[in-house]
Amino acid sequence: MMTESSKLENEAQWVAAAQAGDQQAFKRLFNHHYSRVYRTVFGVLRHEDNAQEVTQQVWVKVWKKLDSFQGNSAFSTWLYRIATFAALDFVRANKKHQKLDSIDASEQDDEIKTIQLTSDNIDENPVASLKSAEIMERFQMAIEKLNENHRTALVLREIEGLSYEEIADIMNCKIGTVMSRIFNARKAIQKDLEEFK
Repeated sequence: MMTESSKLENEAQWVAAAQAGDQQAFKRLFNHHYSRVYRTVFGVLRHEDNAQEVTQQVWVKVWKKLDSFQGNSAFSTWLYRIATFAALDFVRANKKHQKLDSIDASEQDDEIKTIQLTSDNIDENPVASLKSAEIMERFQMAIEKLNENHRTALVLREIEGLSYEEIADIMNCKIGTVMSRIFNARKAIQKDLEEFK
């Protein structure tokens, strides 16, 4: 069984080797972090195709800038900072043109599942099934309505499970700002879902 410190040691070795040009080491870093980077980007963008495109851009940028990683923070913090800023840049650049597809988004999101209306659960309790689906749809819409900073902070906290300190480091702001963004995001979602209390 691999301990947390041995994982970090392996990762530090992979980073050092990748910085020296070892493509296999970079592939290990890629394989180890890809799904979390994708989830982070997807959590901000809420659109599968755009998230895949930005995630690819993140990994190209990481490869090109790997030599600038100095180890002042964890590699994952540096990586998620790049991913977060890439996602936010995409949102800003495509704000007017970005189409959010909450139905496809919810099917792709491992953390937030939609209720599938099948003949089995409709027969059991059709009213409850429809209400659950309506709540999930409203929840998705509430997340999409958040501004990108609030949505990003909430995704990093609730989906990625990062600490306030890690989020502050990634988003390049103070811990109090992160806490405020998460509080305001939760409050906005709660307000949007108020009728379902």
